[in-house]
Amino acid sequence: MDESVPRNEAICLERMLQAAQAAVQRILPIYADAQRWQLRYKADASPLTLADRQSHDCICAGLAGLGYPVISEEMEVLPACAPEGRYFLLDPLDGTREFLAGNGEFTVNIALIEDGRPLLAVIAVPADGRLFHAQRGQGAWQGRQRLRVQPVSRVLRVGVSRHHGQGEGEALAAAALGLDLRMVARGSSLKMVDIATGELDFCLRLGPTMAWDTAAAQLLLEEAGGGLYDLHGEALVYRGPWRNPGFFATALSVSDSLALLSLDHS
Repeated sequence: MDESVPRNEAICLERMLQAAQAAVQRILPIYADAQRWQLRYKADASPLTLADRQSHDCICAGLAGLGYPVISEEMEVLPACAPEGRYFLLDPLDGTREFLAGNGEFTVNIALIEDGRPLLAVIAVPADGRLFHAQRGQGAWQGRQRLRVQPVSRVLRVGVSRHHGQGEGEALAAAALGLDLRMVARGSSLKMVDIATGELDFCLRLGPTMAWDTAAAQLLLEEAGGGLYDLHGEALVYRGPWRNPGFFATALSVSDSLALLSLDHS
């Protein structure tokens, strides 16, 4: 751990990494055995499995004792607004539909929020064992490899959702920047992770998402040199209510990103 990181944040980050890895160990045996999924549906018709619930329990246990409240997608009752001070914001299994489809494109997302902005972030990809982390002002990392967004070439690689597409591709005016578009289907927060790792360049989301879907990936992106913004170019904040506005994640500058959007901002 970098000695410049304050000790309490170093401890939090280490516990977050441990909690994510423990959650992965809970998720993988369930993923491998469909008879254990215990699939049911929430009131909003989104799927819920035993893996979601066990990951939630595992992460909450791993973060216990750090002194910060936890807000999780799997909580039965969510507060209307964020707790005072720092709090954990987590999605124990982001991409349950991808989990059910068996394509491996699901993640475990944990963020520590301070003053409405992510301070620490951990994202685990159970299917391939990748583990990412970031700290505000300290960079984004996969192990000891620092992540950097890549300069955009003539082809703009755009991540689009497999299951929630809302015409995001059609809303991009790539010609405004003299670019060709290449759409790449990707589930969960992997769209934002892949921008941070240099595999994608842009992602636009107009459909509904929640704070726990984006908070950890936002910090990973910011620390890799990109960003995640609402449709007016302002960074997302996490103070509740928990539904996100439309947003884009990008390796481009904010001004170039806004030029891509053929949307009515009035």
